[in-house]
Order: sequence, then C-alpha cells, then structure tokens
Amino acid sequence: MPSASRSQRSATSSERTTPRSSWWPTRDERCKNPDFVAPGSHLQGLRVANGFLDVVHSEGRLGTRYFRGSGTSQAAAIASGAIALILQKHPTLTPDTLKRFIMSNAKKVPGADSQAQGAGEIDLAILLTKAPSAYVQKFTAGSGTGSLELARGTDRLTDDGVALTGEKDIFGSVYNAAAMASAMAAGNTWSGGTWNGNTWSGNTWSGNTWSGNTWSGNSWSGSSWSGNSWATGSYT
Repeated sequence: MPSASRSQRSATSSERTTPRSSWWPTRDERCKNPDFVAPGSHLQGLRVANGFLDVVHSEGRLGTRYFRGSGTSQAAAIASGAIALILQKHPTLTPDTLKRFIMSNAKKVPGADSQAQGAGEIDLAILLTKAPSAYVQKFTAGSGTGSLELARGTDRLTDDGVALTGEKDIFGSVYNAAAMASAMAAGNTWSGGTWNGNTWSGNTWSGNTWSGNTWSGNSWSGSSWSGNSWATGSYT
C-alpha cells in the first residue's frame, strides 16, 4: 500500500511492499512510517477518461469504463472500505481505538521489511472474530505554531519565476501561526467567506475564473493574481 500521514498510513500489494509505500526515510525524520498496510497493486477501479494516467498508461484500461492501477490511491480505497465495514460492526469506535484494533490483528507480509509494513496487512477475517479494546494514542499534541515556510520543505509554488517563500499564504498575506492557532482553537478562523483577510467565497470561483474580489490585487511578486488568470494570460 501507499500513503503518508502522521496519524495513519497504508499501502502495498498483498504479496510484497511496493516502492509506492511510504516507508523510506522521509524529508522530516519525525514523520512516521506506515502503521499497517493494505492491497494497492493492480486493482480495478473506475476510469477517468482522458485523465493523466488514462492517457499516459492506456495499457491500464479495462474496456471503456474501468482502469487497473497501483498506488496509494488504490490502497487508500481498500483501507477505507475495510474501515467502513469495521465501523458498521463497531460504530462507537474512536479513531485511536480503530487504528489500534487493526494494528493488533494485522497479518505480517512474509519477507517484507518491518519498517515498510508496520504491524502488517489489514486482515478482516481475523478482525471479524475479535473485539476491540479502548485505546488512546500518546502523541504529543501539536501547538499549531510551526513555520509555514519550513512546512513547504523543498517544494515551491512560483508565479512568473518568483517563488512563494517566507511566512506568507498563497495570496501574499502575512501568516501569523500563533494567531491562527488561537483562532483555530476558538473555531473562528473563518469569518463568512474570509480567511486570513482574504475572501474565498461570494464572487470567488465564479464569473471570470479566479477574478473578482478574491485572487486580484494580491501577490508576492510584481505580477498579481488578478484579471482572468494567475499571471500574464496563464491558467485562463
């Protein structure tokens, strides 16, 4: 299976862990490796006609309606479906208890690195006969005051060759992490359709693409996001 998040990860074929599984050293060594894995190779799903993968890997097409693919998207679907079945039987499980339940009853993938597979592959047959026990994860709670710039890692969004850097949001507005964390805790980061001083609703995504009161007049370089495009005719 493939996926990556601090709270839960999954992905791999049922026979082996694949290069798509997020077990290799991460950009931030504090990030977790997979907690458990699920099938994610050569799975049939609905086709997205003329999508990137549909065009580049036409060999994956199964008729005109389906597509066979591999990766975290497929593994996430299997994991989500399995979790839905578990919650159907145990509807009061908390996220922590649910993950612990899966990990405690996972099946090890023979020959796979323990870092790559975590507790092992999700096994619904075993889970069907087991009863979950209450559990609370013991991660240190985040403060929400981290650096927006550091969170970007080495990836950068650019506008006319100028990178978005520093403690600024996509509109070029200053981002105050401490103030935003307090607002999140109070549940008032949004005011109507406005977030961090910029409007996301109303005249936002309608009319002339991203123009109106929203993406215009805000920039981190000399070229703004106004008019009918992001920059000099792009994205129209």
